[in-house]
Amino acid sequence: MNTHSENFVISHESFDSHGNVLPGCVLAMFQQLAGNHAEKLGVGFEAMLERKLLWVVTQIKYQVCGKIKPDMQLFGNTWPLSPSRIGYEREYLLCDADGNALIKGVSHWALIDTEQRQLTVASNVYPEMEHLTDKVFDERMRRLRDFEATSEAFKICPDQSTIDGNGHVNNTKYADFVVAALQELDGEIDTFQMDYINEVMCNQPLCLYHTASENSTLVKGLDEDGKRMFACAITFK
Repeated sequence: MNTHSENFVISHESFDSHGNVLPGCVLAMFQQLAGNHAEKLGVGFEAMLERKLLWVVTQIKYQVCGKIKPDMQLFGNTWPLSPSRIGYEREYLLCDADGNALIKGVSHWALIDTEQRQLTVASNVYPEMEHLTDKVFDERMRRLRDFEATSEAFKICPDQSTIDGNGHVNNTKYADFVVAALQELDGEIDTFQMDYINEVMCNQPLCLYHTASENSTLVKGLDEDGKRMFACAITFK
């Protein structure tokens, strides 16, 4: 029960011209793994809603460790670490048929009180079980700092198709916004990190800005008042 596994097949449409699996596709696989495992553990969407709580992801990061090709079968595995004082961490591995890691990832989660729409701390969230301690990354994921943009604004307005059951933009869609703003990634992805800073709602206009340095690109999304809503960092091999 402390781990959950699923298989995926990546279609040709999920790749860009550099051979990257599109970031939104990777995050969607992570989301499916996490969501289905939460259901098995009795802490899925409906169960938490009854407790007047919602899961929200605050950060997510992945690293590409191997070559992925269209129509390849990926074997996904996920497990949550024991909750800490400040949140909930979940690990991910996507492997090939021989067990070689192709993508490894981590996400940080928090709980929102549905009535106050504020972060809250809840005890005994998970059922009684032995939590794994294995982490896919040795270093702790750090928050992304703000930066001075060098690009023109890329404007986007999320529509209803981007909204999830929590009533805000689904975490996977931010990656699609980033790819759209960049038009084309600068090469083969090594790491991809997204920080979710403030809720983005349906029909809320955003301006995306980016800056690039050697082998890396930073992106941020601002609302109409100039408040940072999310930040993204991509490094390339």
